[in-house]
Amino acid sequence: TGAFPIMHTVVIKKSIVEENPDLAPKLFSALCKGRNIALANLKEIANGPGNRLSIPWLQAELAETRRVMGDNYWWYGIEHNRKELENMCRYSQEQYLSDGLLTVEDMFTASTLELPDEF
Repeated sequence: TGAFPIMHTVVIKKSIVEENPDLAPKLFSALCKGRNIALANLKEIANGPGNRLSIPWLQAELAETRRVMGDNYWWYGIEHNRKELENMCRYSQEQYLSDGLLTVEDMFTASTLELPDEF
C-alpha cells in the first residue's frame, strides 16, 4: 500500500492553541528532537560492542529496516504522512465516525500546516 501505520498522534485542545499560537510548532520541534535522539541511541546500541538490548537479530533487523525505509523510518510531519492521514479521514467517514469527509488540513492548525516535515 505504501502506507506505514501511524503509531501515535498528539492532540492539543483548539482553545489552548488559539491562546498559545507558537505551542504546536514548539511541540513538534521538541518531538522531532526526541525522535532523533531515540534513533541515534538505537543505532549506537545496535552497532556498538555487544548487544545491550538482548534482541538476537537487532543489527540485522535495523539494517534491513534502513535498507527498505531509509535512515529516518519514523517520519514526522504532514507531507511525509499525508497518505496515512488521508486514509484515516476516509476510514473515519466510512465508519460513520465523522459527519463528512475530513481533509488533512481540517485536522491541523495553520501553524503546523506551514512547518517543514523535519526540524
